[in-house]
Amino acid sequence: MRMNKVELRLVARFACIGLILVVASPSEADNVPTEAYGVGIALSKHRGGFLVTQIVPDSAAALSESITNGDLIIAVAQSNALPVSLTGLDSVSDAVPLIRGPKGSVVRLTIIPQATNFSRERIISLIRGELKGLPLGGVWLSMTNGAAAPSVELSDLPDIHPFKLQAQLGKFIILEFWATWCAPCLGMMPQIQNEAGRFTKRTNVIWLTVSLDDNPDIAAKRLDKSGWNKTVNVWGGKAAAQAFGIRGIPEMFIINRQAKIVYHGDPLLGHALERLLEDLERKP
Repeated sequence: MRMNKVELRLVARFACIGLILVVASPSEADNVPTEAYGVGIALSKHRGGFLVTQIVPDSAAALSESITNGDLIIAVAQSNALPVSLTGLDSVSDAVPLIRGPKGSVVRLTIIPQATNFSRERIISLIRGELKGLPLGGVWLSMTNGAAAPSVELSDLPDIHPFKLQAQLGKFIILEFWATWCAPCLGMMPQIQNEAGRFTKRTNVIWLTVSLDDNPDIAAKRLDKSGWNKTVNVWGGKAAAQAFGIRGIPEMFIINRQAKIVYHGDPLLGHALERLLEDLERKP
């Protein structure tokens, strides 16, 4: 059944990804896959991309708790493919086909939280359709400050030997989660390496980068190519994402000598990180 022009205009004004099939003309409607699923967000056009104006209850976006009203989406990627910028698109109906897709497939959104600070770019991963609430392959856990650090087995890079996080307990552990498909992570990694280099002589601090790539070889090749060797580099994949309840990257966790999480959130660098470690060292 075809819509008349008035109906089409009304639908195009409100795009609820995953609930409403947005079209602007009969010809465009014919090109939209009938089996396309979404993640449960509504958008409006913004000069820098598309603003999130509504989160659908019980959708993948809502259950992830990783995206909120007012966040700005500036790019979209399909699974591990390179992101496509949204800044040049003219309307919501142009963005919809990039976010919708086959049920169970992964879409990665590059967002600016509350559209206020481009230095805080994050990438969140959501699964379209009914397989919701598992953005990076894990079941959401509430990893709050004071929680015990999860026991998770990682793999050393590039050798892919087992690396047990629990074996590092007794030290201050800095975990930096990243992936090769995360542009904000790659942009921050040189600074992470510089920061980690300042701690190489401190035997009570270990700085880990934890790759969430699907394959450890992908991460190992990028680390080698870029010369990122100031950190202890490991691969965690979906198991690490599940264990730590990762909702978006880049993401930093700091674990104290008693194996308790004392910080998680945007990466701490410079004086902010030094002050936190100094405060922790003064505590018994």
